[in-house]
Amino acid sequence: MAVSAAALVLVLAISIVYSKTLTGSEKNLIEFLDEKPENGPRVREDVSWPGFPYLKQVSAVSVDGNGNLHVFHRGDRVWDAHTFDRTYRLKDTEQGPIPNDTVLVIDTSNGKILYSWGANKFYMPHGLTVDHFGNTWVTDVGLHQVFMFPSRESNPDLMIGDPFIPGAGKNHLCQPSDVAVLTSGHFFVSDGYCNSRVLMFSPGGKLLREIGARVGHPKMAWWTTGRSRST
Repeated sequence: MAVSAAALVLVLAISIVYSKTLTGSEKNLIEFLDEKPENGPRVREDVSWPGFPYLKQVSAVSVDGNGNLHVFHRGDRVWDAHTFDRTYRLKDTEQGPIPNDTVLVIDTSNGKILYSWGANKFYMPHGLTVDHFGNTWVTDVGLHQVFMFPSRESNPDLMIGDPFIPGAGKNHLCQPSDVAVLTSGHFFVSDGYCNSRVLMFSPGGKLLREIGARVGHPKMAWWTTGRSRST
């Protein structure tokens, strides 16, 4: 079963947090992450699934503990070269949030939508992770924020970052790309397209550690964009 997780974030961040050094060369680590086992799962199309008429740019998928597929999409919004200005601020915010439900929860046995949510909440969806407790974590690169929604809830229990304000300090994010959650509740945010760093938080959302190429932190010259890998 494919479980969406920021595998690159976890491998790098946990290695640094707990051992403070990476074993082997950076090149070998990248090759390890890019490996595709010959006998691993194969991608195949299930032609029996119905179509989803308003799906356009799909930014993330995750599978929950019940095997249901969670799909995060951008509705009528498109991320292209004209979406952000040179300071990473989202243009055309006067459009308001995406009016459609941006999260679809799908029964993988038949492709039917079990329920959907997320209308009028997000501007430029990006990452989505369903954690071990059933919480849904999403990132919005337009809002520069991370949200945690309890299962079946439409209001977040936790938010990180200020809406529409990019930044590199302790209280701001810049186009955060994904979240990875440990069974302890600690979580990592890959932040992201502007900052190229990983932030480690306590279960309650307190910043514990910053990992990246800033002064005083481990330097990884090849790590220019923190993104997710599904394994």
